[in-house]
Amino acid sequence: MKLFYLKTDKFWIFSRIFFTLLLIIAVIKVFFLDTDFEPRNIFGFSILAIYISLMILILLRRVYKKTIPSTVKLTTGISSILIGLLMSYSILTNPNTNELLKIGFHFVPVWIILLGLRDVLLYQNHYSIEYNQSMATD
Repeated sequence: MKLFYLKTDKFWIFSRIFFTLLLIIAVIKVFFLDTDFEPRNIFGFSILAIYISLMILILLRRVYKKTIPSTVKLTTGISSILIGLLMSYSILTNPNTNELLKIGFHFVPVWIILLGLRDVLLYQNHYSIEYNQSMATD
């Protein structure tokens, strides 16, 4: 599984950028355009803000070719898995959609769960394709 994630590294970088932008747009839309915002929702937005900032931190550290702390990767990975499971649960329990749409809407939560699984599996900084190839030749 690690080799699969290492070979598709560019796809997962694109996925991280895509989901970060989508979450930022969603938070801005709900926070600023929703007139029914209540102060008790601030906890959920705080969690999303932390998650988004961790995703941006990982992207920036990758751009500047710096190592990403293992705790950041683990936290982001576990958060991604939990957010994906929560999205999946909310899709399944929504009585307003039919069964076929529920199956189709599971594409995004599964994608987010796989992104989180990648972060959890590859939380160590020394994993890269070059590292694995050098180990295979030894």
